[in-house]
Amino acid sequence: MYGHLLDACDVPGRETCGWRRGFWPLPDDVSRRLREGTTWVALECGGERPGAPVLGAMSLDGDFGLPGVEPDWEPLAPGEMLTCHLLATDPAARGRGVATALLAAYAREGITRGCRALRINTSPQSLSNRLYRELGFTLHRPVWFPYEGLDLTGWTNLYEIRLDAAVPAPGHAR
Repeated sequence: MYGHLLDACDVPGRETCGWRRGFWPLPDDVSRRLREGTTWVALECGGERPGAPVLGAMSLDGDFGLPGVEPDWEPLAPGEMLTCHLLATDPAARGRGVATALLAAYAREGITRGCRALRINTSPQSLSNRLYRELGFTLHRPVWFPYEGLDLTGWTNLYEIRLDAAVPAPGHAR
């Protein structure tokens, strides 16, 4: 699935998140997250059979992953927040609600774990910014965190949705 996404990112003029084959996402990072069991996948309905195509994926953990960056949100103790990394949809599955379904699973997992907040970051150039806002995530002050070698702005958008507030989490009615 990531290979299909990277193929699409190689097409000049296409709006992407700026991923580059062999550079980002780091192949060893994707493999590590798979080995650790922190990667969740979306399969076609009834796709539990071996070899079913992966429509989308995300990795969840409690590490925000931006060393040296001081976001303007409330500091939370370990276990009080859940972070989504490498959220992606196979280009062939775009427009089918895969990312929304993954983000709803993310919210349910955060609630199950008793987290106070869900957090995610992305490039200001990513198409995902609109989706995060539509789902109720709050855009915090962008931070400077350049990815050397990527032709993206050095700014990173930080999003958070509080689970301890009265506003429902994405895909979850209270």
